[in-house]
Amino acid sequence: MITGRRGSRMLLLRSASAVIPIPDPFPQELVDRIIDEVRHRCIATLKACSVVCRSWRTRAMRHLVRPSFTLDLSHSRSSTIKTIQTLPQFIKFKAPPTFPASFVTAMYIGCIYKAKLVQEVMCYLHLYPNLRELELDDVFFSHSIMKTLSKALDKFPPPPLHRLDLREISFTDSEHFLSFVGMSHFSAISVLDMDCISYSKGQRKCSNRFCWKNASVKHDPRFGGPSFATSLALRGDYQSAGSPIKDIIHLLGKSITELKLAVCFETGKLTRSRLFR
Repeated sequence: MITGRRGSRMLLLRSASAVIPIPDPFPQELVDRIIDEVRHRCIATLKACSVVCRSWRTRAMRHLVRPSFTLDLSHSRSSTIKTIQTLPQFIKFKAPPTFPASFVTAMYIGCIYKAKLVQEVMCYLHLYPNLRELELDDVFFSHSIMKTLSKALDKFPPPPLHRLDLREISFTDSEHFLSFVGMSHFSAISVLDMDCISYSKGQRKCSNRFCWKNASVKHDPRFGGPSFATSLALRGDYQSAGSPIKDIIHLLGKSITELKLAVCFETGKLTRSRLFR
């Protein structure tokens, strides 16, 4: 029996040693491999793995949490901003649990017709630190709020997006469009997809021979050339070529390593072409 001061000290040491975490006997690579195999067989087991051991949790959550998030407000076109802010999907978007939000890598945002709401939504992107792909569909970007949007994003900078997909969006003119895609907050973008993007002012009609419907441009740094952000920053007093797709091809010419175009010829048929640098 241990007594006295010395015995008390030994007891404390033993108590402290009992709470020291035991290191995982398996390397993380093997744990990840096991988790990947388990996901095909039993979701319940996968959930249990995420609870039992911290080293298993990250890999398990990759299979339990969807890597994409959708904010579709198509049924709220006539609703007020206050009403939209109370919608369950909007609340889930602006206040996501930290742990699942970190696994979201792609996001779709569609049908937002109020400029102030657009700015609010863009400022919530920072809650998703690993977001890399953003699709904006039928979203209203007012020319007048571009400066306030940029300042707002300075306070809440979005994660480094690699891909930006724009669909069914009308910008006022080329300066409005280029100011948006050329924001410093989009400096890491290497893939830009455009489908049915137009100008409300200064848009030139398609020629009688063909019309560019949509395009995708990609920059691969392995092939050299300036980044998209660098090319856009050096545009100076650029004179618009008449459409968003033409402007992007003109300005990013030296940066583009892969170009996909969907061209509608006078026959009415849609032909897709793919060009590499």
